[in-house]
Amino acid sequence: MKKISSKRKITRKVAALICAVQVGVLTYTPYIQASGAGAGIVSSGFNNLIEVVKAIVTSIGILLTLWGIGEFGISMSSQDGASQAHAMKRIGGGILAALAPQILLTLVQG
Repeated sequence: MKKISSKRKITRKVAALICAVQVGVLTYTPYIQASGAGAGIVSSGFNNLIEVVKAIVTSIGILLTLWGIGEFGISMSSQDGASQAHAMKRIGGGILAALAPQILLTLVQG
């Protein structure tokens, strides 16, 4: 039995990750292209679901931002640099999550 080098293991893991991402991208279809009598009903249902998911992601982003602001205020009183950096990361992530649906819409419409 051959021993596989660590470089080859990493290469295989990266290739598997790339394949998983490609499968995820190919299977994610936010807009359904349907034709026939029930196409409008199905499309409107999926569009409503997409709007609900966008609202949930935006809400989570706003909550993360507010949490980060509170955490930053608390870390300012203790003068702890690591806590301040962690709070700034949380604020940035929250802003990104809050704006993610709009950013995605801009990228898709091109």
